[in-house]
Amino acid sequence: MMLLILLSALIGPLTLGSATAQMIDLGTLGGTNSYAWAVSSGQVVGEADTASGDSHAFSWTAAGGMVDLGTLPGYTNSSSMAVDNGLVVGEADTTPPQSTTVFRAFSWTAAGGIVDLGTLGGAQSIAYAVSNGQVVGRADTAAGNAHAFLWTAAGGMVDLGTLPGFPDSTAAAVSNGQVVGDATDNETGYYHAFTWTAAGGMVDLGTLPGGSVSVAYAVSNGQVVGWANNSGIVYPHAFSWTPAGGMVDLGSLPGYPISFALAVSNGQVVGYADDGYNDNHAFSWTAAGGMLDLGTLGGTNSLAVAVSNGQVVGLAQTGDGDVYHAFSWTAAGGMVDLGSLPGYPYGWANGVSNGQVVGVALQNPDGNYHAFSWTAPTVTPTPTATATQTPAPTPTPTVTPAVTASPTPTVIATQTTTPMPTPTATAAPSVTLLPSTLNFGTITVGQTSAHRGVTLSNGSGKKLTLHKTTIGKDFVVVSTTCSSTLNPGHSCNYSISFEPRKAGNKSESFKVTDSAINSPQNVELKGVARAR
Repeated sequence: MMLLILLSALIGPLTLGSATAQMIDLGTLGGTNSYAWAVSSGQVVGEADTASGDSHAFSWTAAGGMVDLGTLPGYTNSSSMAVDNGLVVGEADTTPPQSTTVFRAFSWTAAGGIVDLGTLGGAQSIAYAVSNGQVVGRADTAAGNAHAFLWTAAGGMVDLGTLPGFPDSTAAAVSNGQVVGDATDNETGYYHAFTWTAAGGMVDLGTLPGGSVSVAYAVSNGQVVGWANNSGIVYPHAFSWTPAGGMVDLGSLPGYPISFALAVSNGQVVGYADDGYNDNHAFSWTAAGGMLDLGTLGGTNSLAVAVSNGQVVGLAQTGDGDVYHAFSWTAAGGMVDLGSLPGYPYGWANGVSNGQVVGVALQNPDGNYHAFSWTAPTVTPTPTATATQTPAPTPTPTVTPAVTASPTPTVIATQTTTPMPTPTATAAPSVTLLPSTLNFGTITVGQTSAHRGVTLSNGSGKKLTLHKTTIGKDFVVVSTTCSSTLNPGHSCNYSISFEPRKAGNKSESFKVTDSAINSPQNVELKGVARAR
C-alpha cells in the first residue's frame, strides 16, 4: 500500500499492468443523492435518496451493491452512521410539516433486519458508534434529559448516567467496552469529557490545567482523544488521555493556535489546527514524533477526520480555487489526492478501513452529491518473457540459474493487509462556536452596543444541518451568513448586539442547535446595562 501511494504522489495517476486506482460511484436508491459515512471490512454504510424522495440508510458491498435498509415503522427517513462486523447502527427520523425532527436509534443486520433500540423513557434516541456488538449514543430520559447509553442485543439499552453537575450526556465512541463522550450543562454551555466502563462507571476526564471545557471524540486501546481548554488558552487544544498519564495537551501547529483531535488508532492521533480565521491544516500526532502538519493539496485548508493502520484520510483544498478533494496520507507517501467522480468535482473522505476510503463527491458546495469508495489497485504485474540458459556438458554437472529478461522495468508492489485486533472508533463530529464568551461592556438602557461576531465552524468532515438558534432577551442576532446547512471545512458567522431593556448585570447565552454530536453549541453573553 505505501509503495503504491508513494508512486502515485510522485508520478500522478498510478497504472501498473492494467490496474488503475480510481474512485467508484456507489449510486443511490433511485433518487438524487447519497452519502457514505463509514466502512468496515468492505461494508460501506450511509444514506441515499429513494425514488419517492425520502432518504434511507444503505449498506454497500462490492459483491451486493447498494441495499436499502428501510426505516422504522412511523418514521420517514433513516441514516446508517457506523458499522462493525455486519452490525449497522444509526437513526430513523421524520419531519412532519410544521414540526421538529424526531429521531430513533436503530441497529440492522442482514439476518435480523432493522431493529428499534428504544429510548431511556423519553421520545428520542440516536446511535453514533458500534464495536463488538456494543452500540452507543444518546437517548431521552423520562425526566426530559438526554443521557449516554450502551445497547447490546442481550442487555438492551442501559443508561450510563452523567457527571455530577451536568444534566445531560452523550456517548460518542466505544472500543473494547470503553465508552467515551461528554457530559453537558446546556444552560451554562460547559461540558466535560468522560470515559465509562462497566467496572469503573463514568469518570470525569477533567480539562487541561485551570480550564472549564473538554470533549472526547474517539478511543482506541484505552487512549481517549478530543479537545479541551486551560486557564492560559482562550481557544481549545487537542488532548490525549490515558489512565496512566491523564490528560496531555497535544499543542498545535505554528501559526494555528486552535487544535482539535478527531480520531485515534494505535497511538496515532489525527485532527486539525485552526488559525481562528477559517484557515486550518490537518495534523498527525504521535508520542514519539509530536504534531506533524500534513499540508494541503495546493490550497489553504485541510482536515483529517479518520485514521486506520497509519492511513489518514480527510479533505484538503486544491490549488483550483475553493475546490476540495478527498485525500489519503501516509508517513511514507505523504498526501495523495484521491480525485473525485465525473461531474462531481468536489469531495471529501469520511472513513477508512484496511485501505478502503469512503466519502462523498459533490457537484458544487451546495449541489447534489454521491457516495464513493476508493481503494488502491490490486497490482497485476505485466507478463515478461523468461529465457532459460542451458549449461554446456561438463564432466561434473553444473546447475545454471534461469535468467529473466525484462525489456521494460516493471514495478511490482505487494500489498499485505493485516486486520486490526480491535476496531478503530469512528470520529464524532467536531463543530465549534467561538469565541465561547462575548463581553459587551457597559451601555445605557435603550441603546444598542457595537456588533460582536461569533463563528460556527464545521470541522467534522460531514455536512452539518442547522435546526435553530436561541438568544437571551437582552441580546439580538443582527445578521448572519449561516443558512440551513454548513459543509465540512466551512464556517459562517453571527453578528450579535447588546440591547438591554432594564438596568443591571446581564449574563445570558446564544445557542445553536444542529445535527452535530455536541449540539447545542453555546456562547456566553455578558454586559452591564446602565440606567438612563
